[in-house]
Parts: sequence; structure tokens; C-alpha cells
Amino acid sequence: MVRAIIFDYFGVIQPDVLLATYRFFGGDPERDQAFIHDTINAVNHGYITSSRPVIAKRLGITTEQWVGELDKRRGHDPDLLAYILELRKHYKTGLLSNIGPGGLQVMWPAGELEKYFDVFIASGDVGYTKPQPEIYKLMAQKLGVEPNQCVMIDDLEKHCDGARQASMQAIQYAHFGQCKTALQKLLTDSKQ
Repeated sequence: MVRAIIFDYFGVIQPDVLLATYRFFGGDPERDQAFIHDTINAVNHGYITSSRPVIAKRLGITTEQWVGELDKRRGHDPDLLAYILELRKHYKTGLLSNIGPGGLQVMWPAGELEKYFDVFIASGDVGYTKPQPEIYKLMAQKLGVEPNQCVMIDDLEKHCDGARQASMQAIQYAHFGQCKTALQKLLTDSKQ
């Protein structure tokens, strides 16, 4: 039986805007794929505190320009957040993201994380990243449930596979309607 539903942040709660913003400033994300990956990976593991000055320098702009444009493009999916509040009446909810130390708190107004999620984990705070099984097991432990009682919702298949390796069920997120339909079916089937 499902007792907890865990959401990814980038690409699920918040549409992923990094690559579009990189292009906006004249960068080529395909050519610079290794640089972007290595920089984000360093933040996700907590090796550096922020990718912002590193990416801005690469693009030849100020950190303030980079952050300002990212902020203009950011936004949480209001339909998904309303649905999470409904789910929270019957299930525990978690937010699990590959992001630098303290990064989730920066993305939400004070008190908002607690409004939607029982537990929120940033990879940079714990030293594991998705798809490492340890981060999913840690989330289940903090939620007070077994991994096999959790559903992970992530836009990346490799992160869904990591959740499955940790004994969770997983749904690859494409858009809100698809996710809601798939989750409702899974929740109905788990009750039978």
C-alpha cells in the first residue's frame, strides 16, 4: 500500500529553465553539455555552493544578470501544488531534489515548503544524489515509511530507475495531466 508520494523539483514542481536561459545569453547547451553537467554535479554533491557565478562567468555576464533572468523564468506549477495539498490529506509527501546545500529553501518563500511537504531533501545537504539508492532510502526513513510504500515522481527516467532500485514505485513525469492520471491509477491499484 502506498503511504508516501515524493516529488522531484526541477522539471516537475518547477519547469526546468536552466538550458533555455543558457541559450538566451548566447550559450550552446549541447556544445557545453559536459561543462553544465560537471558544474551542476559539483553543486549537487556540495563540492561548490553555487553554479550561478560559474555559469555566468562562462557566458561572460554577471551573476546578477544570470540570476535575474532565471528568476524571470521561474515558477511553480500551481495545478500540481493544489494537487499535492489534496494528496497530503491522505498521504505523506516529500520533495527530493538534486540541488546544492540549502538550495530548496532559496526556491520557496518562508514556510511554503512545510505547507506542501512533510520532508524535503536537497542532495547537497546529504551527500547523495539521485539516482543513488541511498538518497531514496533516506527519504523513506525521514518520512517514516518503507521504500516499497513510496511513489517517486521524476521527469528523468534514470532517477525513476534509481527509485525502483531502492524498492520504490516510480512515475516519469511529462506533464501534470499525465502524472495525475498515472498516479491515480497506481493509488487505486495499490488499495486492491
